[in-house]
Amino acid sequence: MIMNTVFTFNEYLFLAAAYLAGSIPFGVIVARIYGLGDITKHGSGNTGATNLARVGGKKCGATTFILDLLKGFLPLTIYINLHGVDNVALMGGIVCVIGHIFPIFNRFKGGKGVATSFGVMLAVNPLVCVIMLCLWLILFIVTKISSVSALLSFALMPFIFFTINSSNNIMLFGIVLSMIIYICHIENIKRLLNGTEKSFK
Repeated sequence: MIMNTVFTFNEYLFLAAAYLAGSIPFGVIVARIYGLGDITKHGSGNTGATNLARVGGKKCGATTFILDLLKGFLPLTIYINLHGVDNVALMGGIVCVIGHIFPIFNRFKGGKGVATSFGVMLAVNPLVCVIMLCLWLILFIVTKISSVSALLSFALMPFIFFTINSSNNIMLFGIVLSMIIYICHIENIKRLLNGTEKSFK
């Protein structure tokens, strides 16, 4: 299992690099490029694509989404091309998402991990990522609520991995990623239950 793996020094270096890659605050950078100033002082204060889209518009949000996706995809792709989808790669993906949520480069204030998780999944299993992105897009078009599309699509992710006969470790990887997304969306869940969650017009 993932948690029972003993890593080598080089593998620890990769995990550190994955965390640092995840910590790159693209939301902060994009906000400044678009003239929004400190994004943590606008909207929800979140540095993820949803808040960037609300504050700066669709192009601003889309740019942030793509960059946050890439910072999950690129480091894992480099590792996987060299070593395959092993336990270190899976742990690296989780660490990268945690880096996005708690970035050392932005006082540990980041996003909620959705776009970076998509990037990680794209590296681990492109088919699952495409299915997830399609689910997310369809749900968003229907509901107009970003949190609903994220929560429902990530709830289905472990079942998608199961359907395509993934290994136990990849199944665990999917469950852990889903749990992280749900933990980061606790406040959104409360607002959904109260009927106060904002939608995109």
